[in-house]
Amino acid sequence: MTTIAENRISFLKQVGSSVRSDEVARFAAALDDFVAWSDATSGSVFFSERDYDQKTVSFEERTSRRVFWTAYPRRESGAKFEILPGGADCLSPEARGKALDILKSISREPIHDNSKLRVPFTALKGAGSRDKVKLLLTTLLVELNDQAGEGSSSNAG
Repeated sequence: MTTIAENRISFLKQVGSSVRSDEVARFAAALDDFVAWSDATSGSVFFSERDYDQKTVSFEERTSRRVFWTAYPRRESGAKFEILPGGADCLSPEARGKALDILKSISREPIHDNSKLRVPFTALKGAGSRDKVKLLLTTLLVELNDQAGEGSSSNAG
């Protein structure tokens, strides 16, 4: 098992091999902003202590234990930020569509309707873009918690 500090250092070191040092500092600020947001969720989202070969920083959603968001290095763009990697199909079509619209609004890279919920870290350098994504994350947490509540109430009968 690893700590968030260890994962952060590994992530930024790997990012530093493909982007300028001033970009690494901006990526660090963005990463720290999302970590702080996650810490402020009162345990709804928590650091994933899983060991990943890819030098990721990931947080899990409490009720499902699925990865809720992850940051991972990429050689071509420094890093990517992905929401619900491998699991965005759990969202309603409306929530997924709204998420894609928000990500499209901040990314210079093309994002298609069938795309994963991810953006390059360069799209998150500005506080305004990060605020949009944090609001999106909050909205998605509510949806996932509502789904979990519906599942447990239908199992109660």
